[in-house]
Amino acid sequence: MSQGGVEAEIDLYDSDRANLARLVNWLNQRYVGEHKNPQKYAEELVERFHHEGFYVEVRMFTDEDYEGPDADMVWYPYVIITGRTDPEEEFDHDRMSHEVRSDLLGVNRQGNVQQKVVGQAGYGRTASGLIVPGGKAPV
Repeated sequence: MSQGGVEAEIDLYDSDRANLARLVNWLNQRYVGEHKNPQKYAEELVERFHHEGFYVEVRMFTDEDYEGPDADMVWYPYVIITGRTDPEEEFDHDRMSHEVRSDLLGVNRQGNVQQKVVGQAGYGRTASGLIVPGGKAPV
């Protein structure tokens, strides 16, 4: 596995996707270049997603392709959004429809997310609809 990812077991609004993409990007930048403690990283992911209103499961993976001097210290998180912290909140399909029609994420016809949403180019949607690094959504 060369990079982590995010998937959702629940319906998410495009505004949720944009906010969570920014959060994941910020956390990844925060941990770049330092010897990551995978437990600390996973705990911070859980805490930050909870603050945004979501329960998550975090799995940490090493990069089997990395052969540098600290190969055992290179970790990638895989986050699974399992629910909302407010279970009474029902998913509003009208809101989602409005967000999609408004192109809140700035998704063009190729499925790429433009710079205006995530703060930098090179992101795509996964099959579950979340934004991930990589330009185009992985299959």
